Amino acid sequence: STRPRTLFPYTTLFRSILGTPYKGFAVSQHIEYIRENSAREVIAVAQKKGINLTEEDLIAHQEYIHNLIPHGKPSTLQDIEAGKKTEVETFAGDMIRMGKELGVPTPYNEIFYHMICALEEKNEGKFQV
Repeated sequence: STRPRTLFPYTTLFRSILGTPYKGFAVSQHIEYIRENSAREVIAVAQKKGINLTEEDLIAHQEYIHNLIPHGKPSTLQDIEAGKKTEVETFAGDMIRMGKELGVPTPYNEIFYHMICALEEKNEGKFQV
């Protein structure tokens, strides 16, 4: 089923910030907590838009994530490591805008958005660490 993958782009952004491979979902309760709560934001926005995402999708998404190549990296992390622009605007940016339009708070996506934009600025040489 493609339904678990619907949540995938939104729940991998923070791993790009952390620089962790997919295995992190399976071994870290903290990463799993962030995944679950960021997915809940997506579900809440989807439901307000009349899209039927549910807790069952959240569980299926967890199973989907746990079956990925453990040392694989999301495209956003690959872009950051390569010094390229990411798709953060498409994922977190759109989620934030939809959340505001629908009155659904999206604090996880807001943090992801700003942190990834900061990493892009770092790659552009705006500041050094």
